[in-house]
Amino acid sequence: MNVKDAYSRLHNKETPGKRGDRRRIGRCAWFLALLFSGVMAAQALGPHQVVVVVNRHAPDSQTVADHYVKIRGIPPSHVIAVEVPEKSLKPPYAISRDEFMSAIFTPVEAAIKERNLPPIYAWIYSVGFPTKVSTGSTDDLSIHGMTFLRGRVPSASEVKQGKYASPLFAGPEMPKGTVSAARSFDVSMRGALENYPIPSMSLGFIGPGGSTLESVLRCLTRGGLSDGSAPGGTVYLIKNSDVRSTARDWQFAPIQGILTKMNIRCQVLTNEISGKTDILGLQNGRTHIDAVGYGRYLPGAMAEHLTSFGAGFDDPGQTHCTDWINAGATASSGTITEPYAIWTKFPAATFYVYYAQGCTVIESFYQSVKCPLQLFMVGDPLASPWRRMFSLTLVSLEDGPLSGMADFFVQVFPAPPPGAGIRFRAYLDGVPVFQPPMASGISLDTRKVSNGVHRLRVVAEFGGNVTWSAYDELTFEVKNEE
Repeated sequence: MNVKDAYSRLHNKETPGKRGDRRRIGRCAWFLALLFSGVMAAQALGPHQVVVVVNRHAPDSQTVADHYVKIRGIPPSHVIAVEVPEKSLKPPYAISRDEFMSAIFTPVEAAIKERNLPPIYAWIYSVGFPTKVSTGSTDDLSIHGMTFLRGRVPSASEVKQGKYASPLFAGPEMPKGTVSAARSFDVSMRGALENYPIPSMSLGFIGPGGSTLESVLRCLTRGGLSDGSAPGGTVYLIKNSDVRSTARDWQFAPIQGILTKMNIRCQVLTNEISGKTDILGLQNGRTHIDAVGYGRYLPGAMAEHLTSFGAGFDDPGQTHCTDWINAGATASSGTITEPYAIWTKFPAATFYVYYAQGCTVIESFYQSVKCPLQLFMVGDPLASPWRRMFSLTLVSLEDGPLSGMADFFVQVFPAPPPGAGIRFRAYLDGVPVFQPPMASGISLDTRKVSNGVHRLRVVAEFGGNVTWSAYDELTFEVKNEE
């Protein structure tokens, strides 16, 4: 097939794009050359920059991971299975620090290295994992807190008093502190990744006091639908006289002002709400909430309440964070043990500011929580209602098995704004390969790979402090003479 025929097919045939669908593409095109001569760091938090961790001992774990991988287009090589002690999946849903390191952390780190994956900025835990890690010397940490610290046991004051200061936290400090501009993880963590903590989040918690399998799958589906939707809902920030509210409601009025300037509706209330149909966000401070009674949650909504045992699923005395998920929210969080009313341990209302600037759920969480060591976060980590949407299409210029030098064609639509600095990344069978930023096409020397089936993924990215990406991929056969 010649270039003219391929271009015609690109415009007139539906070809796989984001989430496996095919889009008609316009006239603006960028090209790149693909060479096997090195590795370039990826940019922006996309499906190629996370790993999904699955527990082989929990049947629902693989089911949820498969569902999420399909929705988000996460490469198969980025799914890592581990074997978690079954006792940790029963109340109190705890694992020791040594068991965490040997059964979870070390195997995942080893798999990332052995598979030569591109830079990984976040871990995503499927269901079927313990929620807390016992340190033996300090208060329990959440599985996300221990992952964040790469298994390091912090001091007692860092945990109990919430004095640990996350390098990803972007404000505000008490009470007249500044709010920094949103940043993608790749911008926040430039340089050697081993010098930074590892953000993580769970796709859900299934079990007594938590969610059902159906509820988790529904949440993740809604998260995917929220991308780029720029929802016109309302963020509700609810105050009361309880210390669970006063611990952080000093943030509410300033954040309301910021969101209003961003054309995001925000209401600071002193009374409970009910029957709302436009819930985009909700923060409250009390032990019991009526997540269903509050109303309808838009796809992408994050709702949570500051309380002691929001993720203490073995404690039936308080409403759990999963109640928000079951009611329709896309993300929530809660602490796994008594945190006391220390604001640093919970999401600041700035979550919605970073979210509205185009960050994902997980990026917004970690920029808004100063001390995330005891926090358990659930939902769709990659949901991003304010991301800039564009599409990329990749086609082969040859039919049938490929041999020798093979050519491909890439097109992006619509054109990013002037000065956006579009960047391309290419991955063969999940492994990054070097490419100059632009050239006359994609040329792949198939003689440098084995005969058989291969997968080529091309990612286009643009942006500044917050970056967005689109990708397409092709599966093709290589057949060179032996």
